[in-house]
Amino acid sequence: MSKPETLFLVPVKSFDAAKSRLKPILSAQQRRDLARNLVLHTLKSLPGDTLALVNSPQLLKWINQTGYNAYLFESNSLNSTLQLAFEKFNNLHYSQFTVIPTDLFFPYKVSLIETLGTITIIPDHKLFGTNLLSIPKGISWRFQFGKHSFIKHLHQAQLTKYPVKTLYHKDLSHDIDEEQDLLLLPESLKATILGDLFE
Repeated sequence: MSKPETLFLVPVKSFDAAKSRLKPILSAQQRRDLARNLVLHTLKSLPGDTLALVNSPQLLKWINQTGYNAYLFESNSLNSTLQLAFEKFNNLHYSQFTVIPTDLFFPYKVSLIETLGTITIIPDHKLFGTNLLSIPKGISWRFQFGKHSFIKHLHQAQLTKYPVKTLYHKDLSHDIDEEQDLLLLPESLKATILGDLFE
């Protein structure tokens, strides 16, 4: 049986810090519950080898207890965590590394996209952020998640020798950051992601 060629890297931030833009409509406990539901939804949905990247022993223990793999990095920055992970795991058998957040509607749809040997970037629905970034093993790369990350990653990709694919994908370009994002959540996902948050 052949080994998977892609490793999915899933950064997971502290549940206490997650989804701060939903403060107007969700309590601190509701935001923590939502963050947990989203992490589980993502880890269950991804097709293949998946590794959660965490920065606390508590998160590491929780993810391991749910049956998924996680690795602890002592970093408080998303970009530095990804940089450390990419450098650490670059000597493994994987040919491709795909970074995906925990708040996409349909993360399993990534299985429909051919990324091997390319730099593939999927922006958010506003074309500002990066909802998916897939890069080949061995590439010289600097992660630039944050403000205007889509343009920053695209400019960097165009300076490499690799084919560059940018895709707007309706099921991967929507994430959950603000109140209107919850309103767009498909009925089929409400029980999984929202649970009993509003009961």
